[in-house]
Amino acid sequence: MKTRWYASVLAVALLSGCASASQVAGTQPPASLAAPTAISSVNPVATAPMPPPRTALPRSPGAPLSPGPAGGLPASDAPASMAAGSLASPPPPPTDAVPSGPPTQLGPPGGDQPGPDGQLYSRHAAQLRADADVALVHVPPGSVRQDGALPTAVTLSSEGIGAETAQQNVWWTAPGTAATVAAFVRSHPPAGFVAGGNSGTNDGETTYDFSYPQGAKAPQTLLGISVAQDGDHVDVRAQAQVAYLPTRTAVETIPASVTSATAVYQPPNQMLPANATPAPRRNVTLTGGDLRLITTAFNALDAESPVMHSCPAPDGEEAFVTATYGGHRVTFHVELNGCGGIEVASDGVPQPELGLSEGVYSAVHSALHVTKAENPLSP
Repeated sequence: MKTRWYASVLAVALLSGCASASQVAGTQPPASLAAPTAISSVNPVATAPMPPPRTALPRSPGAPLSPGPAGGLPASDAPASMAAGSLASPPPPPTDAVPSGPPTQLGPPGGDQPGPDGQLYSRHAAQLRADADVALVHVPPGSVRQDGALPTAVTLSSEGIGAETAQQNVWWTAPGTAATVAAFVRSHPPAGFVAGGNSGTNDGETTYDFSYPQGAKAPQTLLGISVAQDGDHVDVRAQAQVAYLPTRTAVETIPASVTSATAVYQPPNQMLPANATPAPRRNVTLTGGDLRLITTAFNALDAESPVMHSCPAPDGEEAFVTATYGGHRVTFHVELNGCGGIEVASDGVPQPELGLSEGVYSAVHSALHVTKAENPLSP
């Protein structure tokens, strides 16, 4: 189960494709600056060559399935000593992405195949995308790519995106002042990205954020370019973080042959209006159209990153949906409050947690015929 902490105000998420309307590409460079130079001619296609590796490891029957490696900000998956032209030859996938035996039966999509909205499902695919993203960064003429460890001047400001990620870090030394280099960076956003905010100055370092525009079919991505004066030159760092999701298991897909399921609905019992009495918990049998509504919504979901992140305060609303198929008793614990999410267990064995969408909220409320009296917090 993913660890969460709760706050009264929903934290602002840095999501690819969630740039606000105020996020626009930078203006043209000052006349005193020459045209940009790209660091590589790497093809920015982010999907991996076939056949794709699988990220889910095989497991023996009855053994718990791990949702994937933990942590939101792993070290760069590419060698620090990577030469300037080596981005065209991405590093091999990490050993934990290659199973030692036949792949576990997976629900589509999986491996390096991207989802319909550009989401990725393997560290390998995310690493390829991160490598391609930093290759789109423009630095001022005269900048020199460096192969050594990142200098302290551009490692003070690092941000996370609340998911499992692959990373790439590259850096250069540039002539001039931090102010002129920053002006160049802001006016030459990487192709396909739009400028976001900046970190403010942290002990001389400022990081400028770029992301994909709203609605782009791309993985959750944060590309930060840090600039800091370092003696008679300027250090410039590009850090790409590309998120990937666990792959849901086959047992998490409810087959069409299922004709009935049971549900337990718990109405909100916290955050209620003054003097409101919580409605009682009740049991429901799901059949026909109500069951199809639930199964269609559940089957369309992605697995959710297990990385810890902040959440709004919970109101206690939840539902438990249980069905039997394929010789397994599968329970979907739908948290309809706080961050939301669906914890899945097959015969008591936890499976990768599923994300929650507005469509699932609506489907659960409709299929269980939730009334306004039961949930006074509903719109």
